[in-house]
Amino acid sequence: MKIVAIDVEALVKFDVSKKSLQEYKSVFASLLKKPALKKAQDEELLSELAEYTGLNASDEHEKIILKRFIKETQQLVFLGVSNKQKEKLFYDDVIEYLGELKREYKLVLLSTLPEDVVLPFLHVHKLPLFDLVISAPASALLESCRRKTGKPACVICFNEELLQSCRSSDVKSILSAWVEEPSPDKRALADEVASTVQELSQSLSSILK
Repeated sequence: MKIVAIDVEALVKFDVSKKSLQEYKSVFASLLKKPALKKAQDEELLSELAEYTGLNASDEHEKIILKRFIKETQQLVFLGVSNKQKEKLFYDDVIEYLGELKREYKLVLLSTLPEDVVLPFLHVHKLPLFDLVISAPASALLESCRRKTGKPACVICFNEELLQSCRSSDVKSILSAWVEEPSPDKRALADEVASTVQELSQSLSSILK
């Protein structure tokens, strides 16, 4: 069975990851009563949490605990932000089309977000479409997919780094131009460009025939 991979950016209208990144730091800023933490870097946030909790950020074990606090807060806020936006969160026609594709192809979801953020997100929003979820930096997503399930026949995405990986790995790509109008450079990287589900269907037919 051929593999069709799709980047989570091609499914979600509202930029949950950026919004949750802002909000999770606001949670700590409020907790620690330090508004400046809203714009803090991770190491600064870690240091402030260490001072607040009494844990030692220089101790390897205690640093892991501090990082877990941050990670679990990120998960909580990510789900909260996406739940607030659930009525306008997804490209519903794309989701519906993927349901049809699932009958013939193995569907893999690609994401730069941690797996333990993505999996609860899919569960809460009832998206049991995907045979596999792969989380990795954009530059490593294709290699991770190849190792875990095989080389995809096609990748649907908007992420420029992922498009570049497709080109260098000889994997066909479709640029999801329904997300927003892509730059000429981004268009040039893709094998096909689709602005609608109808165009996506035509592009996939051409690639997978």
